[in-house]
Amino acid sequence: ARESLKKFLVIEGPSLRVVDSNLEQVADNRWSLDTEAEKKISASAVIGTKPSDVFFLKVKMVVEFSGGDYVVLEKQSEMLFSGSSLALSIDLEDPKGFVSPGEGLTYKISYKNNTEVELKDALLKAQLVGDMFDFGSIETAGTFDGISRTVTWSSSRFVELRELGKGEEGSFTIAIKVKPTFPINSVSDKDFTLKVNGSIESPTIIQGTNTDRTSNFANSEVNVSGDININASAYFRDADSGILNEGPFPPRVGQPTEYTIHWSLSNAGTDVGEVMVRAELEDGVSFTGEVKGTSNTLPTFDTSSNEVIWSIGTMTATQGVLGQGPEAIFQVSLTPGGMLLGQFAPLLGITTVSATDTFTGVSLLGTDSALTTVLPDDSTVGSNQGKVIQ
Repeated sequence: ARESLKKFLVIEGPSLRVVDSNLEQVADNRWSLDTEAEKKISASAVIGTKPSDVFFLKVKMVVEFSGGDYVVLEKQSEMLFSGSSLALSIDLEDPKGFVSPGEGLTYKISYKNNTEVELKDALLKAQLVGDMFDFGSIETAGTFDGISRTVTWSSSRFVELRELGKGEEGSFTIAIKVKPTFPINSVSDKDFTLKVNGSIESPTIIQGTNTDRTSNFANSEVNVSGDININASAYFRDADSGILNEGPFPPRVGQPTEYTIHWSLSNAGTDVGEVMVRAELEDGVSFTGEVKGTSNTLPTFDTSSNEVIWSIGTMTATQGVLGQGPEAIFQVSLTPGGMLLGQFAPLLGITTVSATDTFTGVSLLGTDSALTTVLPDDSTVGSNQGKVIQ
């Protein structure tokens, strides 16, 4: 039988990424041409170039036969990219691709005159857009309008903007913090972004252009990573849990006493996956196997690492903030040694929760303090009652 020939359109170019087209895409920069009808092909692409770069674009029609490509038609074009007359860029000084709640940010707004003439009375503006900006923390030499949330640098205040000579460049900064907590009012409050929309203009008209001024625009956008938290608490008297703790209290040297450990989770800002809570049992503490919880999974004990581990899976962006979050309870037994006489006995090491942020793709980590027989969350226990006695 004759093997049918499949036709494809292939576009090649350095740092080229096609983002939209009216053909069926089958691979990166490769589209199916399996149609007999005449069709006008359109595509939009993002290319990585700098001003004055020469960009090579190659378009090929190929047929696939016996696992290989055979070029039927090929066309190459060259394009010279020229820079904007008045260049503008907005960059974070620490461009790691995401920001975290409570983080301090510094934006650098840079400009450059790429023309052969002097540009007079430049006006530079930067509007900050995003509910997670802490506008009370903003620091900048420009004039900040709290209503429009816009910073302005004008030639009346900044002499460097009065006359931009040929090739002259400069920059200003905005320092601002990310809010430490998310403004959560409904389950749809998630996936927060911070944007800075900038503009620069001069009334100077460049010869050969049909505009009434020289201007440019730039923007910066960054996603805010989520915030997952774990709360760990310990109890001796814990009737509400339905688990009965036995043994002497205050704890006695050489005698076992049982305690219940509560883990409760909250998550804000983004949906998360691969949620896992873990903590190591202290010396003299054992896992009894008595467990309860509100989620589909319960804590287990890993004998090789001496850790209690709770794998939850996924959490939505408002769990534990709006309504009850996942909670797990497990029982441990402590037999204090003589060296702990007169001291509060350690029960559980630092509790950590790890997760993957599905919005930013970064790993999140939350912690809570180690637990001892101080038992501050047990209202039935006095301030020094948890010390080990003979």
